[in-house]
This record gives sequence, structure tokens and C-alpha cells, in this order.
Amino acid sequence: LVYMYNTTGSKVEKDVYIYNGADLLGSYGGLTNPIRVDSVIDVNTANINNAVAYIFANGAVDGRGTVVINGESEAHPWNGSSQSTDLYTKDITSAVKNSNNISVIFSGASGSFTALQQIVVLTKKETPVKIATKITAPSVTKVYNVNKKFTATLKDANNKAISGVKVTITLNGKTYTKPTNVKGQAILDLPNLAPKTYKVSVKFAGDSKYKASSLNTAKVVVKKATPKMTGKTKVTYKVKTKTKKYTIVLKNNKKQAMKKVKVTLKVKGKTYKATTNAKGKAVFKITKLTKKGKYTAKVKFAGNKYYSALNKTVKITVKK
Repeated sequence: LVYMYNTTGSKVEKDVYIYNGADLLGSYGGLTNPIRVDSVIDVNTANINNAVAYIFANGAVDGRGTVVINGESEAHPWNGSSQSTDLYTKDITSAVKNSNNISVIFSGASGSFTALQQIVVLTKKETPVKIATKITAPSVTKVYNVNKKFTATLKDANNKAISGVKVTITLNGKTYTKPTNVKGQAILDLPNLAPKTYKVSVKFAGDSKYKASSLNTAKVVVKKATPKMTGKTKVTYKVKTKTKKYTIVLKNNKKQAMKKVKVTLKVKGKTYKATTNAKGKAVFKITKLTKKGKYTAKVKFAGNKYYSALNKTVKITVKK
């Protein structure tokens, strides 16, 4: 076995199948022993480069034994003495099967010998040893309507960055293919996703040098954006003004007008409704403040799928 495995530094794989036993064949001490021993060695012949049989025997004097492997016979396998253990080696690449019949037969006129181990060694075709890889990617938290990047890093088993290969990133049902840079990073500019938590899958398919790897634990968390409401905090109206108008402007977190958005104003138990125009402006028409005094109004945007709710307090004075 040491002989067969003396392949330091080799990338070649060898499979060893052993039939282990000791059978005394022939005539010894006046007793007649079996004149043959038969064995079956099952092997896996897939992807082999060559096959070799190793047949051992003790007291293997020339002319006493015959070896038959898958129907192929060798009448002089050993040339030892009555005190030696000898090895018969045969290349059986052309004859090897998944199930191999091996027979050791006593064929001498007198005497005996012992059939020992029968071994079949398959040398597999050399295949490149690929380097293991690992993907890391921190989860990302972002606000709706704000640009941010998702970064996945690919490194080998020695923690060395792998550059110039393609990595796929699957997010919200869509797959993006990104190359890795000199730091092993594959960078995705995140699309403007609706607020919620998304699972992210990152995969490297591998190549002739590197093994495949994947990551399924990363997340992208998108939070609602906070809009901005502007308008006077204190207003004064005259009692005689039947319709008292109050104006607010609603913009998103990018300072863009939020159009066709419903807002409310509540004062003295009465709720007034308005809708923003193309410039984000909404005008409330207050009709029930007919007496002089000081009032507190609450202006509210209830929020929606993309934006958080927003409130504003307005101090209203009505005088003669």
C-alpha cells in the first residue's frame, strides 16, 4: 500500500480494492487442500485512466501456480522460493470490468503455496483541483427614493479577492450580472424599490479554476421616506371673510412636488379636505370659523405605501 500511494504532490486519485485472505493450495503434510481460490472484486470503472492487478502469494515457486483475471491466464506469475512472498503485477486496463473474476490455481505436480491478497488499483483521470470560494455581503438598509448600493465580495479559500469574474445578484425577482473588481466586489446600484424587506441571493457559478459558491442570507430593507410639509404656522383672518383659505406645499424627500395627494385640516371639530396640484400645493377652504377667537388646526398627510405620515399644527386667529 505504501508503494501504491507513494505519490507525494500528485493530483491523481487512486481507488484501491482489496480481497484479503490466505488460502493454502496444493498438498501439504499428506493432506489434500483446495487447488484453487476464486474471488470477485467489484470496482467503479468510471473516469479511469488505467487499472493494475496486484496478486500476492507465499511459497510461490515457478510452476506451482496460475492466475486467471477475467478469463486471461498467466501460467508463470511468480518466480520465488518456498520461503518467499512474491507479487504478480498485471496491467488490466483493457480487461477491467465493474465486476472482476480473479482465480489463483495450484498447477504444480506436488507441493503447495498460499494465495494471499488480491488487489485492483484504478488510477482516475486527472482532474484540476478547483479552489474553494466564499461570498460575503452585508445587508443594506435604505430609505425609499434614496440611492444606495448593494455590495457582494468574492474571495478564495486563502481570503484573496477574486477579480474579473461574473457574479449574479437576484433581487425582487430580477437577476443582475455584475463583474467583480480588484477587491472582489460585485456592486449593484439598488433600484427604487417599494418599502419592505427583500431577500437577496448571490451566486458565483465557478469556472475552470474556482469552485462555485452562493449566499442566500443577505437582505435589503427599504424604509418609507419622510416627506416635508411647508405652510404658515400662524395665520390671521377677518370674521367677515366667509371662506378662509389656508395653503400648504407637500414635497418628497428629494424636494420634489407630491401631486394628487390628499391632505386634511381639522379645526373646531370640522375636517376639511384638499388635494395637492402638480406643484404639490393644496388649498383648504375653511368656512365654519365665523366667530372671532384663537383656534388650533391640525394639518395631516396620512401617509401611503411609500411615505410616512406627517402632521402640522397651525395657530389661527379670527378677528373683526
